[in-house]
Amino acid sequence: FMSYGVKSVTMDEIAVNLGMSKRTIYENFANKKELLIACVDYMHETQEREEQAMTQSAETILDEFFELFYKVDERYERQGKFTYEITKYYPEIFENRYKQFHERAIDKLKDRMRRGMEQGVILPNLNLDFSTYMILEMLYNVFSRRRRIVQMQIPLTEAFRYIIIYLLRGFS
Repeated sequence: FMSYGVKSVTMDEIAVNLGMSKRTIYENFANKKELLIACVDYMHETQEREEQAMTQSAETILDEFFELFYKVDERYERQGKFTYEITKYYPEIFENRYKQFHERAIDKLKDRMRRGMEQGVILPNLNLDFSTYMILEMLYNVFSRRRRIVQMQIPLTEAFRYIIIYLLRGFS
């Protein structure tokens, strides 16, 4: 799905590439939509494991933020088309699964901000709800306006660093 697109890949092609019958696939997934839901869930679980591994060696929350956003361009390249096509062709999957993922992202970001407050590197009197909203809105804006960023000849990684540097500098 990530290489060829959600719409263009058929269950027959999946079966051939996996070296199994289509019937075997249908024993596990009632239809393509169920398979896509499993793929979205797997992608999010994998992303969460990668994030945990990346941030384990961070000394402060600021190090953790930089570590997380260092790989964001690579992650977008890997998942961007897939996410776009899920949004376009399977909006109900997007609404259900990505909404849950987004809510977990908000909770994790708030937790990181709280830990930064405990570490003394984030201002203790910040409004966590608004601060989290601002960070995520800026990050999502970079994703949604990716073409404009590319036209400016700025790599996504650098755009995210700007956001993190300047927002976190203001928060710290």
